[in-house]
Amino acid sequence: GALAADKIKVELYYESLCPYCKGFITGGLNTAIQNGMLDIMDLKLYPFGNASETKSGNTYTYECQHGVEECKGNLYESCLLHITPEPKDYWPFLNCLESSENPIDNTSTCATKVGISSAKYDACYKSPVAIQYQHENAVATGNLNPPHQYVPWVVVDGQHTDDIQNAAQANLTKFLCERYQGSDKPKACDQYTHASGRTYRETLLLFAQ
Repeated sequence: GALAADKIKVELYYESLCPYCKGFITGGLNTAIQNGMLDIMDLKLYPFGNASETKSGNTYTYECQHGVEECKGNLYESCLLHITPEPKDYWPFLNCLESSENPIDNTSTCATKVGISSAKYDACYKSPVAIQYQHENAVATGNLNPPHQYVPWVVVDGQHTDDIQNAAQANLTKFLCERYQGSDKPKACDQYTHASGRTYRETLLLFAQ
């Protein structure tokens, strides 16, 4: 795999019930992961998005763009992402949750489907630590520079620009393949080889002459 230093840092700021977020997670991002892009991508997800946080006593309360069910989904996914920080480990479960109509209603269905126990996530979700995890996502989202204007909001190597956002949303695999500077590109990158780097077919033709 790639050296850690060469990996492209990709942060996704999203909310659990936003249709465009779900579309990106279960579409381009899932495709990139199936294409082996975790070898060259350091991925971090922040479920919070356009929610608002209010301090009340020694805890926090939340209001979410798509209502209370979204807040529950954000909270649950915050637990998942903190307890199981490695994308390769959490991805099947998260992708299943975000493929469902309402993530919080499908935790046990998805856990069964992907062959894991959701017990530790369920316990976290019902405990005060979930609020702490959600608070950390709220702070990270609030600290974005430039501030997020919409979700999903993609930050790559600490930068957000319209070009980065558009390219990542259009075809994340292609975007990562073209941006990656290290050696050992995943096989899926072969289809995006630039003119400067000969494709396998061109190399064969060269030797055939």
